[in-house]
Amino acid sequence: MTALVATITVVPEGPLHPSLAVVALVAGLAGALVAGRDAGRWLVLEIPLVVALVTAAQGPVLRDGIIDHPRRTTVVTALIVVGMVGAVIRPRWSTAVVVAVAGCAGIWAIVPDTEAPLIVGAGLAGGAALRLLPGWIPDSRRRSHAWLLLLPVVAAAAGSLGRPARFGPALVVGALTAFAAVVVVRLCVMRLFGALRRRQRAGTPTTVAPASTSSTTTAPAPTTAF
Repeated sequence: MTALVATITVVPEGPLHPSLAVVALVAGLAGALVAGRDAGRWLVLEIPLVVALVTAAQGPVLRDGIIDHPRRTTVVTALIVVGMVGAVIRPRWSTAVVVAVAGCAGIWAIVPDTEAPLIVGAGLAGGAALRLLPGWIPDSRRRSHAWLLLLPVVAAAAGSLGRPARFGPALVVGALTAFAAVVVVRLCVMRLFGALRRRQRAGTPTTVAPASTSSTTTAPAPTTAF
């Protein structure tokens, strides 16, 4: 535990690369516009898009983070475990995006080479911006969006390629930030829906069914105790 804490740096050591973040946000938004309201098409476009952006900025660092990583066995094992968990859970589109973006944010704060998690997280965040519009992307379980969960792991491997000891702490921090983000989003959504329901109930007029009337009044039948 002491070694884990010692390898964690809260603020990234390298440059923050704001220009790369802006380019990734705009590119992700453009990809979402092309994908339209189809979640499957969004997935097919956005993942290659962020991979292409990282490759344009750093070369084949994502591939090298898996093949040439000094802790390649650990990296491949993490990818297999995350892929299996995602295939079993089959998360919704919104949950997978929140996990991927928040996980990349936590990894960006830990790994020494910050470009890969920054571009991946910003690109997915830009692509998810249209989700704020009602009905833009259906949030269903018809397709598996588990591929998105692999992106933070690959970004952690690429970012820790020069300092492999950071890979483990990056995964831990990425998982914690992703979990916290999902909890916060769920609570906010629950509060929003709760407020909407209360407002709807308060604005709905109470209707009273008119009582039936009759010109003939019947007295209750006498009862006999046994």
